[in-house]
Amino acid sequence: MTKLTRTLILIFIPLVFLSCKKDETKELKNRITILEKNLSELKDSISKSKKDKISHSNIIVQTSKENFKVNEKTKVKFVFNYLENIPEYDVYQILNDDSRKLIIENLSVNEFEYEYSPTKEGWNPIKLMTVFKFGNEKIEVPVFSSIKGEK
Repeated sequence: MTKLTRTLILIFIPLVFLSCKKDETKELKNRITILEKNLSELKDSISKSKKDKISHSNIIVQTSKENFKVNEKTKVKFVFNYLENIPEYDVYQILNDDSRKLIIENLSVNEFEYEYSPTKEGWNPIKLMTVFKFGNEKIEVPVFSSIKGEK
């Protein structure tokens, strides 16, 4: 081989390797971009699933007896059918003018107790609103029930 041929080969071989390395790096960067996109979509899907579970959850009312004395305080227990870890939420009482009064805050268990006094004989409505926090977004789940008052 001539000196010129050897020189050309020595120049050409590193160029081929550098070219291959650039293609490989580009391919890896593309894969990383695709994986990051998939991860973002997965996180969004999980978050949406959690929000859907919360917004479609049922709340079960548990009382110690069927009828309660008028103007006597009693505790009413509310339980979500959502058994997994529950996101943080607050509970508001809905007043007669539809305004809200915060009664319990920063809960993360799937049940809470509410102290209530029936004001009249017959059915007394209980109107509450649970407000779940998902970052900047909030999901409201109403809690409407009633207990029977007697003298």
